[in-house]
Amino acid sequence: MIPDAEGYVLFFCDDISWKRITETEKNVILEIQKGKSQADICEYYPISETEYEKLCDLLEEKGGHPEPKDAGRIKLTLNLANTCNMRCKYCYAHGGVYESEESIMTKETAQAAVDFFMHKFDKISSIKFIGGEPLMNLDVLKFICEYIEDQKKKGKIKKVPSYIVNTNGTILTDEILELINKYEMRVNFSLDGPGWMNDQARIFVNGRGTSHIVEENIRKLQKATGGRCPTSVDAVYTQRHVDQNVSVMDVIHYLKDELHIPKVHVIPVDAKENSPFHLKNSQAYLDAVDEILKDYEGNKEYMFTLLKGMIARIQAKDISPDNMCVGGTELFSVSAAGKIYPCHLLTDVNTYYMGDVHDPEGSEDQFQKIYNLLKNYSRYSSETCRKCFGNKLCIGCLGGNNFRTGDGFKGDPFICSMFREIVEKIIVWEASEKES
Repeated sequence: MIPDAEGYVLFFCDDISWKRITETEKNVILEIQKGKSQADICEYYPISETEYEKLCDLLEEKGGHPEPKDAGRIKLTLNLANTCNMRCKYCYAHGGVYESEESIMTKETAQAAVDFFMHKFDKISSIKFIGGEPLMNLDVLKFICEYIEDQKKKGKIKKVPSYIVNTNGTILTDEILELINKYEMRVNFSLDGPGWMNDQARIFVNGRGTSHIVEENIRKLQKATGGRCPTSVDAVYTQRHVDQNVSVMDVIHYLKDELHIPKVHVIPVDAKENSPFHLKNSQAYLDAVDEILKDYEGNKEYMFTLLKGMIARIQAKDISPDNMCVGGTELFSVSAAGKIYPCHLLTDVNTYYMGDVHDPEGSEDQFQKIYNLLKNYSRYSSETCRKCFGNKLCIGCLGGNNFRTGDGFKGDPFICSMFREIVEKIIVWEASEKES
């Protein structure tokens, strides 16, 4: 810990990173390293339980915590509502119902899901609430948070997971705002850019556009959370954007400059080739990369997350694991009916069915079968992947592959080509920067 004029800088040698901390945080960290109990620390220092746990997580992540790192940390996704109040024209989930019937998750199923994964793994690090539209089932969302709090009070879990809500942004009541603040939830909205652009695809059941309500709710949420939420926005980029001269950078600038969104995901649409929304090529993304890298200092706040993450990985020499992705090994999704899948993109895809939370014992063999398949599959089993120069950096997606090619282990040529070209541009830029 290095003192400076504003407090202290906590420096992590292993990954050359740092974090500015206060005098109190410095003292608490020293007490943690001495092995003092949480109760004693929180009683002596003006620090809340949540603040204490955040410091523990930071030290654990960076390797400075004296206790060994917990094994079996997983991320859980719960489909609270197999229904939606919108009918997006490119929706991969067919209006929120996927390949099954319209329904909502019951409290019994929600509890069974949490119990299943708390029993099977050491820790649930995060719970993401999705749909359809998850806020159409607020009672169960609230129930899950209360149930987990109760489990912590009883000593059955050490730490409450972080909560993330993926919402279309059209529902935001005072009760929802209270829950978001109470449980410090992260919130991810969806908006495809300027209102007139967004309303061409993201519409209500009655055909009306949604942007006016979503933009109003973004501002309402920002005010209620002191700017903490929404944490991010997903913008689906389509051929309609291209045809109407709306660039990737136009979308980013709108969300950043007009709505002050901290993190922007500009996602290529998942749409069939005969859809008017299907992207014909990746040039719009490549143009955005060129524009950003041409003036990196001026544009680094306007990067879409794929580019930002890839630059960070290349600079850090962060190599991908051999298996396709973390779906089914570190990430799991439970449908509204209680069926388990590797991720929400594979909901109702029987090939990847892993069991049912209502029948833990009967699901054991099927769960382990799919788990082993995904854990042991090597991306290099594919000749195409094995020969790709970017395979050590690839961020493959089992669910995305299955949607586009019908095979979770087979990459989509469009996505693969775009990925390789982006990597090439970054490497050339990095080399130029180092030379200068």
